[in-house]
Amino acid sequence: MIEENLKAYIESHAINITGLAEKSGVGRRLHRMIYEGAKLKADDAVAITKVLGIKVEDLCDKENT
Repeated sequence: MIEENLKAYIESHAINITGLAEKSGVGRRLHRMIYEGAKLKADDAVAITKVLGIKVEDLCDKENT
């Protein structure tokens, strides 16, 4: 799932979640996704990946693409 893959990407790259949330404009929704398991909206995924410099597709499971 995109949420799990995004969380793993953030952890593996030691990215500051608060900074990413602010830069992408998603605010507390990113915290809820990381810490509470909330689903990520498509527009939030686009905003976050844009800040990270990756594509949303990079977070998709390969068997689901």
